[in-house]
Amino acid sequence: MPRTILIIDEFQEFFSEDDKLAQDAALLLDRIVRQARAFGVHLLLGSQTIGGSSGLSRSTIGQIAVRIALQTSEADRR
Repeated sequence: MPRTILIIDEFQEFFSEDDKLAQDAALLLDRIVRQARAFGVHLLLGSQTIGGSSGLSRSTIGQIAVRIALQTSEADRR
């Protein structure tokens, strides 16, 4: 069965500024996370740090079932 994978590298850059673009990106990313799961699309969000990704809502993060973190800084762990 074929698989579709959507890869967004350095996704936290969408949220580096607190502006209209960050708000729109948060809404679109939430929609993608919810609908991709329903359509069988696998989503891979990559980042070296999650600092600045505070624009993501907890509900969006909660929709991502599997999270893998390699060695991170103390701030990113919190």
